[in-house]
Parts: sequence; structure tokens; C-alpha cells
Amino acid sequence: MNIDLLEKLYESGIIIQREPGDEITLKSGEKSRIYFDLRSLIAHPRLLSDVVDEMMVVVVSNSFGLGTQFLGVPTTGVPMATLMADRTSDWNNSQLLARTTAKEYGTKRQIEGLTDEISKNLNTIIVDDVFTSGKSINEIREIYKSVTNIDLDIESRAVVFIDRCMDPGVKRPMSCFNMDHIHRFLQSKQIYQSLPLTKLNYYKRIKKTRLIFSADCRMQQLISVISSIGHLLVGIKLHSDAYEYDMEKIHDLAKKVGFVIIEDRKFCDIGSTVKAQFQKILDVYKPDFITVHSLMGKGTLDGLSELNFQKSVGFLLVSDVSSSGSLIDEAYTSKTIELAKQDPEVVGVISQNSDAFRDSQHKKIVMTPGVDITKKTDGLNQTYRHPDNIKSDYVISGRGILDLVSRYKIDGDRKTFMDNVYKYARY
Repeated sequence: MNIDLLEKLYESGIIIQREPGDEITLKSGEKSRIYFDLRSLIAHPRLLSDVVDEMMVVVVSNSFGLGTQFLGVPTTGVPMATLMADRTSDWNNSQLLARTTAKEYGTKRQIEGLTDEISKNLNTIIVDDVFTSGKSINEIREIYKSVTNIDLDIESRAVVFIDRCMDPGVKRPMSCFNMDHIHRFLQSKQIYQSLPLTKLNYYKRIKKTRLIFSADCRMQQLISVISSIGHLLVGIKLHSDAYEYDMEKIHDLAKKVGFVIIEDRKFCDIGSTVKAQFQKILDVYKPDFITVHSLMGKGTLDGLSELNFQKSVGFLLVSDVSSSGSLIDEAYTSKTIELAKQDPEVVGVISQNSDAFRDSQHKKIVMTPGVDITKKTDGLNQTYRHPDNIKSDYVISGRGILDLVSRYKIDGDRKTFMDNVYKYARY
């Protein structure tokens, strides 16, 4: 993978990443935070040349031959095809230009460059910048077929710079990069985050809060909390194996109110088992984050990863707990944090240690549970800390918030209620 070239494209503003809610609409109609503005390569001729060099490596290694005709897809594919033909002109190669609409005057040709000297039976390669759905390439294929009666195979007779198609069943052209390459590049530059983490950090920034509600309660109570303090919530943490939730209703509220959903399943088993457990959850709903124990090692993460298409679910490792008498020791916590640093799908840890990633180049988050502004313990080994004493990125509170909401429903003291909620939310 040519990292240097991707870095040049990023620095030139050709690889673009947007915030949630500011997605760019692709030609296919899909919306994406990642966009490739390769049309602007015409303003960077040397960079365009570098891109074509990379594409030529693919062409030469797969289907290049004497008498090749490079057929560029308008618009960016045209200058790419021009450079390809120029660089290989000594091998009797040339360029073709397709018109999507035939002219009503002159020669009225839909494909320019097919002359008596250049046989229609010579090899033709379609050239384009990005492959998303195949619509543009297939349109040019149909035009070429109508003129030459030759049906070009998209897998061997087309080349693109970036393949961003996510449909595994689609026939795809030769390419220099796919979305896995792009994701890995952005992660290595620490400029890419999984969509859930980006959403979570976005809600924190615009709401000025770090509060996550632990919804160990009935659905009616959860709705009451969201309706009362939804503007101060960035997430809710669920135990779908213990409580009955209306997931359709929760997803609808998540979009309207603006919060992420964490499934606190605490996966802890061999890879094949946790994969089956994760699938059972995905059959019901798709969370933004899931919690995972590191006890079984990296195999647990590998099993979950097999279902984490497009890295759309963030993994949170449990490095320690807030209950007294836990068997987790410092060595275990340290190894868990190291594992979190190494795995790109792990976005952070559940920990009592706010400084878990201090002085680390890894941009991971820390969520701290066991937070209450009045209680110290619940009598069942659970211990609580005051939010003022926690410097983590996010705090998680359940019963403390439920108590405040219940009290507010009785006494109606809005000011005291909001003052106490802000003690959890502020940072």
C-alpha cells in the first residue's frame, strides 16, 4: 500500500473526512463521511501523474498488452486515460473517448478514437477514478458494446484508483486501493475514528456533557429519563439479556435526541462462541458499542471482529471494575490496556483509572462507571465515586440518575434536579 501517495492526497484535500451529520452524498445516492474528490486532481498535475503511475502498476500486472486502448469514464477517467496512453504510446497504445450523448452534428460518433488504423478488436481498458456502484463504468460499457459489439468484462477490462463498493456480491474492477486500505491509513494517521466514536465525541462537544445513563431498568423508566435529561445524555448503556427493551423505540430516540447505544454484554469466551452471541444481539438490534472482557485474550476480539463489518461497532474492553472484592489485579488491568492499544477496533476501556491512556499516542477513551453524588456503596459490593473526582472522558451512572428523576417526579423541584444532574454531566 502506497502510504506516501495517500498522505499526499489527504494533505491536498482530495481525501475528505466529515463529521456526523455533515455527510457527503455520493453519485449512488449513499451518504458517507469519507469522500474522494479526485476531480480536483486536475489542479494538481504532479499528483495526478503519481495516481496514474499507481494505476499503471495494476494494469501492467493484470491485463496490459500491445495495442491497448484506454477508455476514460468522464470526467476524471479522461485525463487518467490520456496519461496512460501517452506513457505507453511506444507500444501502439492509444486513448478512446466516449460520449454519453451522441452529437447531432459532425461525425455523430459516440466513441472517438476508433479509426481504420486502430482495429476495434484491440484490447480496451475502461479507466475511472472511483468505483462505488458500477453505474458509470457500466454506462460506458454499454456505449462501447453498442458501437463495437464487444462486451468488456468489468473484472479484467476496467481499472479504478479506489474501490469503495461495500457489496461483496458485485463484480468489481481492478483497483489500487479499497476501503479497508483507506480505513487503515486514516487510523495510522490518527485522523479516522469509527462512526460510533465519532458520534459519541460529537455529542459530547455539542451538548457539553459526558454523561452516559446505565439503563438497568424497565422501558418506562428509561423513557422517563430520556424525556427528562436527554439533552444532557451522550449515551445509554443497556443489558438486553436482562431487561426487555423496545429497541425500535430506543433507536428512534437515539436519532432524535442524539445519543449512542452501548450493549453491556461483557463478552468473555472463545472467538466462535462470542461470535454466535454477538450475532444473536445483531439479530435484534445493532448497538454502537459493545463491552468485552479481555480474559480470553485476542481471540475474543477476533471472533467479534468477523461480524463487525465496516468497523461500525466500537469495542470497549473492561480493564477493571467498580465493585469491591474483584479478582482483577493491576497486572490484568495493565495487560488489558495494552491489548486495547494494539487493536484498532477497540476504541477505549471501561475503567476506574482516568489516566489509562495518558502519555500514549493511542487516542482511546476511558468510560468510568460506579458514579453517584450521594452514595458510597449499595450493600452488594458496588462502590461509588463522586463525579468531581473522576477525570475520565465519560462517566456512567444508573441508579444515581434514576433516584434524581424519581425524586423530581415527586417534588417537581426543577432547579435542584438540574443542578444535581449537571454534577454528573459537567467536565
